[in-house]
Amino acid sequence: MATHTIDEATPTLTDMLGSRKLIILAGSGISVPAPSNLPTWDGVLLEIAQFCREQLFSIFTPDDEFREIVNQADQYVKSDPLRVASVLKQKLVEVDRRADIRVENTIMDWLTRRLTSRPNRNHELIVSTDFPYVLTTNYDDLLEEAARTSGHGDLCFRSFSFTDPRPLAESIFEEKPAIIHLHGKLRDITLKDYVFTSQDYIRIKRRHPGFDTLISSLLVRYGLLFVGYGASDPHLEEVLEDFVYDLDLWEREPRRPRFFLTMKEDKVNLFFDRYKHAFLTDVITLPDYADLTTLLERLCAAAPRSGATRPG
Repeated sequence: MATHTIDEATPTLTDMLGSRKLIILAGSGISVPAPSNLPTWDGVLLEIAQFCREQLFSIFTPDDEFREIVNQADQYVKSDPLRVASVLKQKLVEVDRRADIRVENTIMDWLTRRLTSRPNRNHELIVSTDFPYVLTTNYDDLLEEAARTSGHGDLCFRSFSFTDPRPLAESIFEEKPAIIHLHGKLRDITLKDYVFTSQDYIRIKRRHPGFDTLISSLLVRYGLLFVGYGASDPHLEEVLEDFVYDLDLWEREPRRPRFFLTMKEDKVNLFFDRYKHAFLTDVITLPDYADLTTLLERLCAAAPRSGATRPG
């Protein structure tokens, strides 16, 4: 692994874009700036904990561990976010299975309302840049809305998830750009499907092997730029561990495109501590979250998607 500033990384990324060898994977962090105002992954955990405390504890009596995690979520999310995610998911699904209590509709309706927002400049820049494929772990449709309003209707309508392996395969075969939701879209999933941990993602892969094969084919063929992920984000862990281990990439340097991860400067040490094996991943350090937009602006200027005017 190596670290780079935005200035150092830009030439490599723009060269890969120019040869159509770079795709992008967008996480929750791209939707934090206004007018989207959506939470990061850690923020999602805190909001779900608050939702449980305010709206669900009156419906059922939580056990001691669940009550402690929810009531002290601020502390636990900082020290052990994966435990918080695991406990929240396990307990909510467990409670929903009880014949006398159904919480799925309540929490899924809340999630749908919480993720309803408007695209921001990050979304506009991503869809207006000539990435062959735009991958995301987000459930919302802000990238599709940004594509529609930016004049990229063809990209807007080629939006797929694990429920759409056949049209996705056709898009890849015909080399037509697409937006791909790795975790699915909120309207297509149940509470059990919602990805809180890397194990949830593995279950999706096992249930939809055709979709998994298609995503694997992209990550062998293209370099991958991660944006909007934090060092503690389990969605980052999914992809890094999935492909580094499954493709046997940790023992030698293969002839394949690399991964590039944008990350706040103060989070880099945590990433290196957790992912020492991920030597194929270069880290692009960001002094501030706003610098992500700066990087996306440079990439869009260097390789705009044809068919519409670039965002101003």
